[in-house]
Amino acid sequence: MLRALPESPGSWSGCDLAALASLRAASAADAAFFRAPLAARRAARLLDQLGDEAWERRCAAVEAAAHQGAAFLDEAALGTLAPALAGAASEDGNRYVCYKAVRALGRLAILSAGPARTLAALLEHDDEDLRSWVAEALSGLDGGPHAAAACGELARLALHHDPGTRAAALEALAKLGASSEGAVPALARSLADADQGSRLAAAQGLSDLGAAASSAAPELRAALGDEDGDVRLKALEALERAGALGSVRLAEWSRFFCHDSKYVCYRVIQALGALGRPAAAGLLGLAQLLRDQDADVRLWAVEALAAFGEAASVAAPQLNLLLDDEDPDVRTAAEQLLDRVW
Repeated sequence: MLRALPESPGSWSGCDLAALASLRAASAADAAFFRAPLAARRAARLLDQLGDEAWERRCAAVEAAAHQGAAFLDEAALGTLAPALAGAASEDGNRYVCYKAVRALGRLAILSAGPARTLAALLEHDDEDLRSWVAEALSGLDGGPHAAAACGELARLALHHDPGTRAAALEALAKLGASSEGAVPALARSLADADQGSRLAAAQGLSDLGAAASSAAPELRAALGDEDGDVRLKALEALERAGALGSVRLAEWSRFFCHDSKYVCYRVIQALGALGRPAAAGLLGLAQLLRDQDADVRLWAVEALAAFGEAASVAAPQLNLLLDDEDPDVRTAAEQLLDRVW
């Protein structure tokens, strides 16, 4: 058939092109036909080696699976091999084999959705080392074609009965969040989890996602009233990174004003100052902090008010009181700001 085609592709007729397309399709089908049994034999050999008594041979089989996946294994063979690698990762008596099995699954997860789901499901185990290895392997899927498959499994595990599993799944979801539409809703839903660790992991995950987490602003605002200070602070940071601080009302800011941690006050003042002119809540919140008992907090609040320009004049009564403040730095900062806005 090839000899019958003209030498120059530019002179080929429609029939010539159709004949070439048929030949290519037939060649691809023939390749798949011959590859399938070869892939099945290779997978069977690797499965047999994974059961060897010598850990060195099991480790060699794991490494072979990782390196042969793309070239020699088809979808069916990968589907057979993935559960066996998961078993080796969670049950092998040699920790090095366990680690290498997770790494191998990570390589195969780049190629197929099945191994991606199998890899994510390993977070269900209570072995902290295993969870750490799985999270590392999952991070390699970010932006890849099968990240969504892993995210689907992680969203399921975010509802697991074990708090440790939920927290691990949420942390992994944050690494792949931009790759799946379901990640942000799963993280947002977990802000109301009964377990503090899960709520903190969800808030941290949404913070890591930055602007991609903007749709979770209502849940993050609700988390500003969380009973745990770390969760409140992470929710605030997530709102800041998502560009949604402007939606926070003064009553929600007020929960931070009596906080006994200077670091929390500093972060709140930073966030309030970043709001700038349009945010009345930020202006009024900073004015309240001018009465804080800690001199550093009062100084930070004065400095943040400077970002509001002339609008800071509404805080003039509180600033005037600071002219007699016991701290010289606070007095100087208040005087300089009043000179600018009054």
